[in-house]
Amino acid sequence: MELAAVFKEGMVLQQNGINRIWGRAGEGEKIEIEFLDKHYLTQADNGEWHIDLEPAKVGGPYEMTVKGSASGEVVFKDILVGEVWFAGGQSNMELELQNSDDGVSVCENADNDWIRFYNVPKHAMVDDELIELEKSTCWKKACGMQIADVSAVAFYFAKKLYEVLQVPIGIIDCYLGGTSATCWVPEESLSDISEVSGYIDEWKEVIASKSDEQYEAQMKDYNARVDEWNAKVEKLRADDPDISWEKINEAAGSYPWPQPKGASSLYRPFGLYESMVRRVVPYGIKGFIYYQAEEDRSRAACYAKLNQAVIDCWREDFSLGEKEDIPFIITQLPMFAEKGNEAIDDFETLRMQQEQVFLQNDNMGMAVIIDCGEYDNVHPTDKETPGNRLALQALGRFYGKIERFDNMRAREVNFCNDVVIVAFDNTYGELRARYADAHTLTARYEETEVPAKVLPSEKILGFEISGDGTHFYPAKVLVVGEKIKLSCDSVKTPKAVRYGVTEYGVVNLYNAVGLPLAPFIYASKLN
Repeated sequence: MELAAVFKEGMVLQQNGINRIWGRAGEGEKIEIEFLDKHYLTQADNGEWHIDLEPAKVGGPYEMTVKGSASGEVVFKDILVGEVWFAGGQSNMELELQNSDDGVSVCENADNDWIRFYNVPKHAMVDDELIELEKSTCWKKACGMQIADVSAVAFYFAKKLYEVLQVPIGIIDCYLGGTSATCWVPEESLSDISEVSGYIDEWKEVIASKSDEQYEAQMKDYNARVDEWNAKVEKLRADDPDISWEKINEAAGSYPWPQPKGASSLYRPFGLYESMVRRVVPYGIKGFIYYQAEEDRSRAACYAKLNQAVIDCWREDFSLGEKEDIPFIITQLPMFAEKGNEAIDDFETLRMQQEQVFLQNDNMGMAVIIDCGEYDNVHPTDKETPGNRLALQALGRFYGKIERFDNMRAREVNFCNDVVIVAFDNTYGELRARYADAHTLTARYEETEVPAKVLPSEKILGFEISGDGTHFYPAKVLVVGEKIKLSCDSVKTPKAVRYGVTEYGVVNLYNAVGLPLAPFIYASKLN
């Protein structure tokens, strides 16, 4: 008898829902589970078995005994029942707590054994090596440096949930930097998305034409280049601990990317769906948090379809075959521009595509972090802001614990002669702004926040208007109650307005609870 690797001592089970326990065993072997004074029995069919536990209430620690009629028993201790979330995506979800702002100190001072993390092994294939990696996995308690390698975003998300809910919080970490959405779904999920067929065919052609030995040789050379780059960065940081990424990239060059393509690449389409996601399906969860899109910037125009494919696939997999809109919260991309490529608008398009996905789905949330980011660094180290904002979405939308949780959005736009009047949803009673220069992003500057009406019009940044829908100019902002009037000497008859629609720029308008205005673009009928 074997159990899926995610079932370990110290695990967190989802409250008030079905928790499926599953594994493998010899044909016909009887499997028994004892948990919370209840007894369950099944037998293996085609080498597989599963048992669905009855819903349980918050509590713990508990014990679970799993017995196989031909293979002994396993006892899991220290089981908690609470809220479980699945954290998926690429590098900004992957960025480890120890590498985030003040991360080492946060780890050292962490002391909450009711917050726990399970890291799914990052491996390309379902093979013997993966099985061995899975054997060494465990549920880590948020106590000290043992959580140094968990997702920083997921840590702050879990911390905020616990502060409000006061129940055990479990996070399944399942992510890998540099991954396209195509890595996280099966091939059939993308069969109707013609825009990615060329990308997928290119991978298939390379895999078919390259031997394992050729791929291994290319990877050896690639890893040597990565090691050389890391050594340069380490020296630069040793010489100047406060060096910016702009200066690092000037001195060391860009990180070597992409990796060579090959049959056992972590980055091939559909691969990590089998070797990571499916390894924990269908563990009982409350919902998903997701931070991914950067690797699909070359496919930005169809990103909504890719994101939707992930949402639909994961919801179906984790809902035990029933159609269920499990809560899904996406992270809209922050500001980012590469030095020398500032005019490329991929990130602008990706944000608008993410907004489209958020608006067209039920049981969806979206954390807006347009006031975050770092110039020339796609991996900003402030992960507390996105983690907290994801948590606010969960606490407001799916737990009903807070009323003022949502990002401010443009509700109504009127073009009136030489001005544009914009009204908003989710102001929560007041427009506020943060003092900012033209270069400093404002997410971490709560202490500078003031009523927006007291700032000079030129100090509210990020709004642009246009007379032709193509050429945009910075707008002067007049705050009138919970609306704004926009004008610009260079635009006599405005026909379009936008906010935060740029690769990298400062935006500083917030609602009364310090959540930012979401980026938007709106155009009247242009003559």
